[in-house]
Amino acid sequence: LPDGSEFDRGEGTIRNINLSGVLLTDLRLGRSALPTGPFTCEVTIAAGPLAGLTTTSILVRCAPSEKGVGWGLKFVNPPAEAVKRVSGLMGAEEQGG
Repeated sequence: LPDGSEFDRGEGTIRNINLSGVLLTDLRLGRSALPTGPFTCEVTIAAGPLAGLTTTSILVRCAPSEKGVGWGLKFVNPPAEAVKRVSGLMGAEEQGG
């Protein structure tokens, strides 16, 4: 929230990630609610080649998914480490790795 407080926590599945943002599906939030005012999301990736990566994002899309809700999140000033790691992952995928 704008005052720095945490509104909720949850878990989801990354369906797509690129240098602009991430698509999370099957998102499950503890409170099952969204704030009505402006907010940012802190996304921390728990597993896989980007494990430990944390970025701040804003919600740009919300839609139903199979097991919950899907969120399209746009990165806000991603740290250099995030850009480097996501770029590396995208390059590996383009090369079939």
